[in-house]
Amino acid sequence: MADDPLAKFRSTAPTPARAAAKEGSDRGGGLPSYLAFDAKDRTKRLQIRRVMAAFNIPAYSHLLTIIPDGWHGTELGLIYSFQIVKIKGRNLQPITDAIEKEKCSFIQDYDPRFFAPPQPDQPLIEAIEIVMKDGLGDKE
Repeated sequence: MADDPLAKFRSTAPTPARAAAKEGSDRGGGLPSYLAFDAKDRTKRLQIRRVMAAFNIPAYSHLLTIIPDGWHGTELGLIYSFQIVKIKGRNLQPITDAIEKEKCSFIQDYDPRFFAPPQPDQPLIEAIEIVMKDGLGDKE
């Protein structure tokens, strides 16, 4: 079988997010580890996973701008041509960086009923709100 000519360009090292999830796998009384996001090779879509709502998987090609709250890392806005995604949490800077590079494959909110708590220094998404351009989205 021929060698993969692109193998040297693929990242096989664990991302900080994956490493943190693996380290925290014994926390939370048998619940799976929480992972706020995952970054990998460039991806075409961002999967927005909400624990108690439908997933949303928009293409990066529709992402118009990213609005972080500076160095605070507590809020992040994603403006698409057809929706706005409002993200609130803590330590969101790595998520912002991954989305900016189009390497973030998913983001997901945290719910203690479904996930073990993450380490205090790891990203945590408390809420994801999606507001559709036509008004069909989350209700406030």
